[in-house]
Order: sequence, then structure tokens, then C-alpha cells
Amino acid sequence: MLITWISVNDAMPELYRNVLVSGGLAYWDEHNWRTTMERDHRKIEWKVTHWAPLPSIPIPCPNCAALKEEIAELKSQIAGVCGFGR
Repeated sequence: MLITWISVNDAMPELYRNVLVSGGLAYWDEHNWRTTMERDHRKIEWKVTHWAPLPSIPIPCPNCAALKEEIAELKSQIAGVCGFGR
């Protein structure tokens, strides 16, 4: 499963829904991007150009090995964009 990045020029996420942005997790409150990485949900000070919906939680299935590979690929993509896991 690949992450589909959406330009803020094309669409904005549903209000107050957590999504991925270049710096981690955030939500759009109709006026500002706010981080959910801090307790006080601070306004993000950098320019967000793209966002991506969070992936669905995997459901246990007989094909768990393939799911683990997909999760590893997602983690790699997130690390490449957000700098997590480095």
C-alpha cells in the first residue's frame, strides 16, 4: 500500500481529522494546521504543501507476511518524508 499525497491546492482533509504532513501528524482546523505531536496542539509554523490520509489499521488475515512487508514499506516512506525512524 503506497501513501497517496494530496496537494493542499487540490483538496484539504476533513476538519480535525489527523493526517500525515511533512513534519508528522497534524490536523486542519479550517484556518491553521495544528500538530498532534504536542499536548497543546500548537499551530504548525512551516508551510504544509501536501497531506496524506492515515492508513487503515491492518486486520489479521491469513496473508500476514505480505501485510508486514506493506507496513515496513509504509514506515520507510514515512521515514523518508517525515524523518521519523532515522
